[in-house]
Amino acid sequence: MHPGETDEGGRGFAEFELVGGLARATRFKATIGVEDTVQDRGSVVFLLYIRRDGTWQQAHESGILRGGGETGEIDIDITKADALRLAVTDAGDGIWSDHAVWANVRLE
Repeated sequence: MHPGETDEGGRGFAEFELVGGLARATRFKATIGVEDTVQDRGSVVFLLYIRRDGTWQQAHESGILRGGGETGEIDIDITKADALRLAVTDAGDGIWSDHAVWANVRLE
């Protein structure tokens, strides 16, 4: 995922409805980081939003992850969620080389 230029700075997101069996999930888990190909460039903040009963709530904010740096892990309770929004920002320094990776994403 790559943030795009917006009036609020670099932002990007994808939304997913939790229907059928996905609606029974109680955990969202993922490994997050900046793509290896950017080497030591790029900086990203990862955000997870959960929608319950029509209201979006921020459930996670990673802090700044940088290219060539460590990855992070997310393990969040999503009980009774009906949608998820995976979002990234440019960490306030522009979108150049901000190649955000949501890896090994799973709902349990």
